[in-house]
Amino acid sequence: MNSLPVGWINNELRTVLEKIIDYRGQSVPKADKGVPLVTARNVKKGYLDFLSKEYVDEDLYSVWMSRGIPISTDILFTTEAPLGNACRYPNGAKYAIGQRIVCLRAKKNILDSDYLLYFLLSDHCSGLIETDTSIGG
Repeated sequence: MNSLPVGWINNELRTVLEKIIDYRGQSVPKADKGVPLVTARNVKKGYLDFLSKEYVDEDLYSVWMSRGIPISTDILFTTEAPLGNACRYPNGAKYAIGQRIVCLRAKKNILDSDYLLYFLLSDHCSGLIETDTSIGG
């Protein structure tokens, strides 16, 4: 049995998150130019890769992002194609978030966002994802 360090508490992820920004189930209004769109293809293990570029029309950005605007401490997590990649939302950036990504915001003074990112990228978390498909939604 694994024991936690003294003073640590075992919680479900959702209880230590301030916000989950989730655009699953909506079709992204793509355009030829505008605000860059972050899709599951862009989120790698620890970084964003924009070899694949898509956009949301500048005029539709605020309509599309009505569920929440990510901030620099937020973690982007892919829910499929592929499941389980994670990276930090870039500081000072303006990106639209695609439908196969959730944006996780840790509760301040409860969960450090760096810890959350490193946990999501860990072999332990990857193993949990492989054995429990309910983690990805």
